[in-house]
Amino acid sequence: MSLKPVPIIFKEISNAKTHLEKVKVLKENRNPMVDLLLELAFSKDIKITLPEGKPPYLKTGEADLFNATLLYANRKQIELFINDNTTHIPQIKREQLFIDLLENLDIQEAELLCEVKDKNLTSYPGIKKKVIEKVYPEWELV
Repeated sequence: MSLKPVPIIFKEISNAKTHLEKVKVLKENRNPMVDLLLELAFSKDIKITLPEGKPPYLKTGEADLFNATLLYANRKQIELFINDNTTHIPQIKREQLFIDLLENLDIQEAELLCEVKDKNLTSYPGIKKKVIEKVYPEWELV
């Protein structure tokens, strides 16, 4: 089974017409990376501890999004930035590590990760708190 790129999953959820369709699409496409990114975007208890806003990073060439599954391969890298996992690393070094991560992702994956970091999924306006509450009732949401 090949993994569907996360930006495509998020777009499908966002574009679903009704609340119930959005919930259904999310439930059908759940996987550990989707869960992690949505938890980072919506949960009060978990966040990426980096400054707000999009950091300056080199946008790599336009990769074929249908093959863009680099987020899955970089899960451990992403987890470094959650809560206090990297407080032992100086802030400037953490920010550089995050920029390096973004530069290794497909451009749409990098954009998504920046939006998740800021808890603002502007590219996916259809993904609302109501949908997240339905699928993840155990999370305390922002």
